[in-house]
Amino acid sequence: MYSFNNKDIILITGASSGIGKAIALELNSLGTNVIATGRNFFELQKSKDLSSNKDLFQIEHRDIVEDIDENLNWINSIVEKYGALKSMILCAGIDQTLPIQTLNYSRSKLIFDTNFFANEILMRAFSKKKNNQGNGSSIICISSIMASLTSPAIANYSASKAALESLVRTAALEFATNGIRVNAIAAGHIITHLLTNNETLPANFIDNLKSKYPLGLGEPIDIANAVAFLISDNAKWITGTTLTIDGGVSVRF
Repeated sequence: MYSFNNKDIILITGASSGIGKAIALELNSLGTNVIATGRNFFELQKSKDLSSNKDLFQIEHRDIVEDIDENLNWINSIVEKYGALKSMILCAGIDQTLPIQTLNYSRSKLIFDTNFFANEILMRAFSKKKNNQGNGSSIICISSIMASLTSPAIANYSASKAALESLVRTAALEFATNGIRVNAIAAGHIITHLLTNNETLPANFIDNLKSKYPLGLGEPIDIANAVAFLISDNAKWITGTTLTIDGGVSVRF
């Protein structure tokens, strides 16, 4: 069992659903002081209602893409309100399934603003000495196996996640002098509402997808468990790494 306490203040973006929600609930159950952020306040409230330690589950309603540069001031205000952060888990992101022939600048900018630039500014804000708890602090970015494995119609998604993983490696070097570790998780396909209730997908899509995974499709808790390890002292010598969690599917490609 990992050792956490309520002085470990963890900020989680994209915490209103899916992987981000699972991470928020798991870390809260382990005794951390969670700050769950997202665009949907009502879904954030539902997450809090499910939490084990409601006094340690804080809600901050924010769209981190609406004004990306303003995220610097936002993190400052979070720290003034709750205290310096121990870890920041960057889960907010969007998918985009479009053939290259249909892409334009505005569509490309949207996915990079969400999956890369907003995260870059948040990492910059976290790295300020007054905003983190120093030695032992860490940042985790949720990436995708599609950063290195791709398929038709996801050029922008794959590129944005590949850029994110490159940012993680550089930030790990730059932030190490302040004791901050930076890592990423490359997740395979996870069973979430977006996957199981996506009417644009063929009826047999999930069954076909599942057949490719040696250990079957993943669940959000599989990623949450890895995050708990990476922010703990058990992972104190791990930085600049992208941990692949995909049920073995990347071995098959």
